[in-house]
Amino acid sequence: MTSNEQSTIKTSCYGKSTKVIIIGNITSDQDFIDKIDLDGFAHALLSLAYQGAAGETYTSLQKSLGVPNSNETALAYKRSLDDLNSAKNITISIANKIYVQDNFRVKADFRSTAQTYFDADIERIDFSENIAAANEINDWVKKKTNNKIQIVVDPFNFRERILGIFLNAIYFKGTWLWRFKKDATRSQTFYVSEDQTISHPMMRQTASFDYAENGELDAKILKMNYKNERFSMIIFLPNSKMGINDLEKKISNIDLNNLRTRKADVKVTLPKFKIESTIPLEDPLKNLGLEEIFNGTGNLANMVEYPSNFYFNKFIQKAFIEVNEEGAEAAAVTAGFSSMTLPSMPPIIPTFTADHPFIFFLTAKLGEESTAGVTVLFAGKVVSPTY
Repeated sequence: MTSNEQSTIKTSCYGKSTKVIIIGNITSDQDFIDKIDLDGFAHALLSLAYQGAAGETYTSLQKSLGVPNSNETALAYKRSLDDLNSAKNITISIANKIYVQDNFRVKADFRSTAQTYFDADIERIDFSENIAAANEINDWVKKKTNNKIQIVVDPFNFRERILGIFLNAIYFKGTWLWRFKKDATRSQTFYVSEDQTISHPMMRQTASFDYAENGELDAKILKMNYKNERFSMIIFLPNSKMGINDLEKKISNIDLNNLRTRKADVKVTLPKFKIESTIPLEDPLKNLGLEEIFNGTGNLANMVEYPSNFYFNKFIQKAFIEVNEEGAEAAAVTAGFSSMTLPSMPPIIPTFTADHPFIFFLTAKLGEESTAGVTVLFAGKVVSPTY
């Protein structure tokens, strides 16, 4: 990706997102992204497919996903789903759906696993009635994403034989622990590239955040908590205004569980932004060793009774994110007691001015408090913000 590209969300995305797998024979788009992290709910859809795999395809999915056997994987997903759906002081809705051709036979064990562990309903539909089918699927997506995503399929998608569609939708809305005041937002220059700038509304505040300056990444790191402090947005801002490409190459080696940050008062300037992305993921998945589930040679015998040459033709991610000033109000009172002291120098407050492209992650800590690890729900890159 280059700095001239639009802002994108990939794989797991902050905000509200839907990922869709289309199964059958339709023409594949030629566009693709260079790389993918199989975190969050893109990972979940493949984990669901893993439940229906057999033979070498089962082994390939297990290796590519980095998961234990299918039973343990299903249990782990259900625990994560339960943790997320029960989260307090945050709005998060997760839903899975499988639409199958009306003469399509799903194996009973796969149907039971999908419903019990992935909360995935399976519904029959006639894809030959392409307009009605597209409307029904899009209506489900709109409902599950609070109308933030309107269309993931259109009748054109069904011009050839379709066997089924797997959908995963997530809607997230969180309020900042420390909100930005709307009257502090004003337009400022944002540096899109070496030869392009835009004027864009930038939010401002000084508050206590987790902060670091990382020499290896040549970047600043800011962690902003939501009111439910198990959820955070972590922003990586390159020190160089044109440093986004170098940062992307380096950041894949970062373990978010082991970020070294410190609590500090930080002067933050951050753009308001909305991003909507549609990303075809077939090629990156093939590069991860999953080509057989796309070319008809894969073994998905534990998923379907027939057809025997069942395969995935298209794997698409559609996502939406909105970041603005909204957040929880907080107040603090400090009592001071007078005494005589020598004057001291005021502390230097670090600045975090995101006036050029940056990378962000929306994360959640799932599981028991003492052992909770960081799970990436969404990830993205802001290059040319719009709002």
